[in-house]
Amino acid sequence: MNDILELVLQHCEDRRWACALLPEGRGVEVRFDVGWTAWSGYVKVDDGRLVIRSLFPESVPAAQRPAVAEYLTRANWGLLIGNFEMDWSDGETRFKTSLDLNGEALPEMILEALFDANTQGYRQYVRGLAAVAAGTVSPEEAIADAEER
Repeated sequence: MNDILELVLQHCEDRRWACALLPEGRGVEVRFDVGWTAWSGYVKVDDGRLVIRSLFPESVPAAQRPAVAEYLTRANWGLLIGNFEMDWSDGETRFKTSLDLNGEALPEMILEALFDANTQGYRQYVRGLAAVAAGTVSPEEAIADAEER
């Protein structure tokens, strides 16, 4: 296990998030818990890049993928750090924050900021994502609600 993953494990432990090292030390699986909601995600270090992904718990139904794609595009427009992505073939949806480490050590405050950007971006838009995926609201309505929060 490398120093970055050790720092990730410690950070998750400090926040009281359940976490586990992935097989072969390729990353850390995380159960994010921010009070009113919890979700799964993972952290990987790949080719000198630290990547944090929060996973939407359900696959978006094929019929709703165009509306969800519109919603995610609208959400991504105003984000300063991170982005939503959806696999069109299976509907897997996630929020990603990442950092190219350029071979440098990772200061704890930078790791914390990256985790905060990930959890805040996910929390702000997850209710709208769920509603659009369920077909109960339009992407425009869901974005307006998310941006009021």
